Amino acid sequence: MSSVSRFGAIDNAVCGSVHGDLYLFRFPAMIIDKGALSGFNLDKIKKAEMALTRGYTAHTSMILNTENYEDKLILTTSIQDQCIVQWRVEFEDQDWELDFNRFAPDRIKQDPFVEVMNQDKFNTYLNEIWNYRNEVAELNQNINQQEFADPACELELDTVIGRRAYDRRNNIKIDCSDRIMYSAGSLIVTLQPNTDSQDDAMYKQTFLRPEEQRFTATSPDVSCFALSDDKRLLFIGTSQSEANIIVWEISTQVQLARFILPNCCTIMYLKVAFDSKHIIIVGLTRDFLQVIMIADWTLQEVIIYRQILHSVPFKIKDVAFFPGSTRKFVTCGIQHMCFWTQSGRNLENMTGELTLPRTFTNNGGGVFSHDMQNQGRFGLALVCDEIDPALGKQVKSDEELENIYVTFLTMGWLKNTLVASGDDGFLYLWENERIIRRLFAHEGSIFSIDTNSKVGLIVSGGMEGNVILWRLLVEQRSNIKSLDKLKTITIAKHMDPQQAVLNPECNIQTVCLGYNRIIIGTRTGTIYETPISDEQKVVKTAQGSQVLAEKVDIKRIIRCIDHENPRSIAIDMRSTRIFILTQKGFFSCWSLQTFDVIFSKNYFKNARSLIAFKHTNKVMLVFENEIFVVDSNPNYNTFDELPAYTLKLNQISDAKLNFNEKILGVATTSAAAPEVTLYDAENGFTKMKTLYGFKSSIKYIDFSTDNYYLQCEDNLGEVILFEIETQRIINSDAIDFELEWIGEGLRSYSQLKGVHYWYSASNKITQITKVHGRPIVAVGDELGTIRLYNYPNITGEGYYQCYSDHLFSITSCSFSPDRMYFLSSSEVDRCIFKWKVIYNADKIKRLIAEHQGLGAV
Repeated sequence: MSSVSRFGAIDNAVCGSVHGDLYLFRFPAMIIDKGALSGFNLDKIKKAEMALTRGYTAHTSMILNTENYEDKLILTTSIQDQCIVQWRVEFEDQDWELDFNRFAPDRIKQDPFVEVMNQDKFNTYLNEIWNYRNEVAELNQNINQQEFADPACELELDTVIGRRAYDRRNNIKIDCSDRIMYSAGSLIVTLQPNTDSQDDAMYKQTFLRPEEQRFTATSPDVSCFALSDDKRLLFIGTSQSEANIIVWEISTQVQLARFILPNCCTIMYLKVAFDSKHIIIVGLTRDFLQVIMIADWTLQEVIIYRQILHSVPFKIKDVAFFPGSTRKFVTCGIQHMCFWTQSGRNLENMTGELTLPRTFTNNGGGVFSHDMQNQGRFGLALVCDEIDPALGKQVKSDEELENIYVTFLTMGWLKNTLVASGDDGFLYLWENERIIRRLFAHEGSIFSIDTNSKVGLIVSGGMEGNVILWRLLVEQRSNIKSLDKLKTITIAKHMDPQQAVLNPECNIQTVCLGYNRIIIGTRTGTIYETPISDEQKVVKTAQGSQVLAEKVDIKRIIRCIDHENPRSIAIDMRSTRIFILTQKGFFSCWSLQTFDVIFSKNYFKNARSLIAFKHTNKVMLVFENEIFVVDSNPNYNTFDELPAYTLKLNQISDAKLNFNEKILGVATTSAAAPEVTLYDAENGFTKMKTLYGFKSSIKYIDFSTDNYYLQCEDNLGEVILFEIETQRIINSDAIDFELEWIGEGLRSYSQLKGVHYWYSASNKITQITKVHGRPIVAVGDELGTIRLYNYPNITGEGYYQCYSDHLFSITSCSFSPDRMYFLSSSEVDRCIFKWKVIYNADKIKRLIAEHQGLGAV
């Protein structure tokens, strides 16, 4: 080696040799243990073995100098050639990690595990959603302080249906108070048994808003979180235009620190060192590249910042500190296991060998032959008495090693042994940067593992719905490590594993070891709990004998539908049940008090809206081309479809019932022109009349509270008013009295024209609803805020409450018929919030008295 030049952006270098050859190599290859230099003799090395890397014949004599120009050109000279040779640098495809994986071709350019969004969606979040969310702080500061001090109404968050689960893993924790902790939207939710005897709910939810100051908060998305080893410190990572790390002390509920990360907008993975001071962060930059950072939160300083260039932005899937170290850590991912060491302000890394000893078949007489079909049996000796011959053979050459192509999804340390889970269903034991054991554990990918070093336990959760508890065994004399299976729990009972893998309700995405219990989370967001040590009971076998067997008790704590996006929500006439319809047609009924699922059915149709009748127990489901009505019996919990109330139409854009629920209006778009059809809804749907005269497709329709008028707005913004009896288009100025509307018609209501002052083209009103009989209006917008106004609002009177817990674009909001609860949902966080409504009776009486002469209420 005569001259070396290092590339500035990546860990590559180019060197020249005394023979005139040019070589490309990884720069960390120049780092070698001093002990390996004993007895080294250059003369014993052949020329072909000097550089086992990509080489080029460059000059006829020793290369004298190599110069790197902006990582684009390499210039070389030699002693005798009397010339300068210019080389163009070409980088290989950054997607090489996916070459040997069996991922679907249409998903090769995006994360196959859907944890990292594609670049187009990322740019939309970066340039629109996250930038707009920065305006939330200004909205909180613009609250009408006079009305805020004496509000007519307040909302208190009571329960959240949903948690972030479908695109995240390992995000359920148990804190120092033995409470279950998870994230939902912009909130950290904790679950604990409900001690209120008058409350029907088994568990009580409490909420932590990461940002301490309400009037300066932007309520960012909680992307991930982690706990310190003593479970007392909570570290929260956010997704916003400038990602933040927020540190809380759990027991005292005090915010200890908050700092901004440089050139990072999403924190994907976050781990805490043993000293509870240093943290390691894997995030995404604004250029859609993965970045690794080490920070000291007590100093609010980023010590190490390293971008992963020329690779896919979802290469790393997990990160962990070495036990007892703040300078050494390991990352795993798609064909990736890398061991890192901090050296000053730099990072040195060593790639783990993705190789295994070949498996062999015993042919007798001490002869072993390689058998490809026997590959899956590697590690069989860990769980049975049969010894795999490959374990006893000493590997002497590279011919006895075979490459593996696997994605390591998560990992954990147990007695200084690294245990990693693969997407092939195997558990891998690592030691000294090499795989020492591989054990088949699950039928599907292993999304989650959790370890407890104190008791030597590890729990793994697979896509097929099985959770397995293991313990690590170490043979004292030979120091051979193995895993012993202690217990298997399944949530996919009586289901074929191949079918369970395709069902998000069975896919385990989180497992967490607690005190004598295991917390299990699925990709739908549902959380289960099972004890580690089960009770024993006497059971009778098929032969009639009685034996002792363990009773596996699996208790469901909460149920969620994070794999679906809520399209519409409603509350029944008795204010006891919630109806939810998702975008893909999944209909479910929940108890308003306990949030238990009463009924569910998947229609597998694109949904438009859901309407709960207020005078009967019927529920109307509106899809793109069909309308169904279900009779929901609250006494027997039956949901029977009514054929007389079934319609099959053209493309449906909106459907509404009038105030007395005797007329159904349906807006459709056909090949000819948009139209609105009115149906008699008393004893089934019977066509009454059709209204025409629209210039474009219809955005929404709404009925007046007196049942005489219909309001329609098209996508061009033109509002048309119809008199139902005569089918005539009328001018609102020709009406002597003020019309009041049931739902979306309130947007153009003259008594609420002052509300529009607080919205703009970049933040439009998405939902508006009024408390019946009270001077209160709730408005949801595109930013995800819910604001309360006094009614009427003509002069632009400001809002007195602003709630920004939802992430973006309120898709549904409504008050319960008994006016005790308020429900809201959002497009981005996929959560449904249940709020308790707190009224100020004295203030409401004063408002009614002030506006009594106007007939406002």
